[in-house]
Amino acid sequence: EWSLKQRAQDCRRWLHGKLREASFDKLYPAIIRDASVRGDGVVYVDETDDDILIERVHRRELLVDPYEARQGAGAVRTMYRVRAVSRDSLLARFPHHAEAIRRAPMSIEPEVSTADWLASESALGTRDTVDFVEAWHLSDDDCDDADDACTGRRAACIEGATLCYENWTTPRFPFARLTRYAPQDGFWGRGDVELLRSLQAIINQMVDDIGMNVAVTGKGVWITPPGIQPGQLVGYRPFHLEMPAGAQGRTEFYHPPPVSPATLDLLERFIGKAHELTGAAQWFSQGRSPLGAGASGVALDTQEDLLSDRHSVFEGACSQFVVDVAQCLIDAARRCAMRMKAADALESKGLSTTVADLRFAKPLDTELIRKLMLSHEVVVTVEEGS
Repeated sequence: EWSLKQRAQDCRRWLHGKLREASFDKLYPAIIRDASVRGDGVVYVDETDDDILIERVHRRELLVDPYEARQGAGAVRTMYRVRAVSRDSLLARFPHHAEAIRRAPMSIEPEVSTADWLASESALGTRDTVDFVEAWHLSDDDCDDADDACTGRRAACIEGATLCYENWTTPRFPFARLTRYAPQDGFWGRGDVELLRSLQAIINQMVDDIGMNVAVTGKGVWITPPGIQPGQLVGYRPFHLEMPAGAQGRTEFYHPPPVSPATLDLLERFIGKAHELTGAAQWFSQGRSPLGAGASGVALDTQEDLLSDRHSVFEGACSQFVVDVAQCLIDAARRCAMRMKAADALESKGLSTTVADLRFAKPLDTELIRKLMLSHEVVVTVEEGS
């Protein structure tokens, strides 16, 4: 029907606008690199009081139950995010827990990795961060049905305080994940680094052996009869081989090839295999590419590389990833809209309202509740999913 098509177009325009506002086009290349190198690229989508944010997440911040993960990603029902967060940002987000946030100890892990070239030791020493833990548990039932009790939960904690404890009615986690290679078992995917680790070790060992052969035999071998002292031989560190017959009594100099042709062929085969696993043939990495303008010569470096036939499987995963991000945006917009729906309905009837997002359960902010009750004639509480 025309109305459904119009709604779909409106939704599409809204999604494109939100992706632009969140600078998703700048995050997207970084997510592809994370997936290619580490195995997974992850973004977090959440709503604030009046907007929606998208941020890049390092997979080391996310924890899942290994027993649930044995059955694959679809079987995971609980997920944790552990990170160091600025104390000031927590105070702005949870002002009703200001005292507990100020008392919380400084995080053990710095907010920025020490490997970051922008972060010096002195800068890391001045950061005031707090260990912040968020957890999500998906509901076992369909929370869209008002007759069912929602078992999904969302919690946010610091040491000594629970900042948020609420129902989680969304049937998925607020994360979108791009996986380079699907895992054989477990939750996390495999990246090019893990895939090439064993092959790269073989290549490195062969290169080391070739270097040793060059150092030992590459400078020549003297074959002498017994009695010839090494000091009488010329050349830089020559290899001295003493023969009983002495090569028919003569002193000879021999320069053998340090590497056999079979070894070089095997090494070239391993290097070619490494290029193939990363999606680039060896001739392609050497610059002889038939793809024309836009091709980088390096696997997964430009959009043209991603759209080529060499990465057709990963291209499909990237397309699904964008769909997952859009789904997370719609989920976040739905949660934000439900908080404002009642206020908008009352405003249309000329009734002034205040929306207080009480995203905490304990300790109960009695001061804020008392202040709201004294300043308003009617107080209505709404809990989604109950």
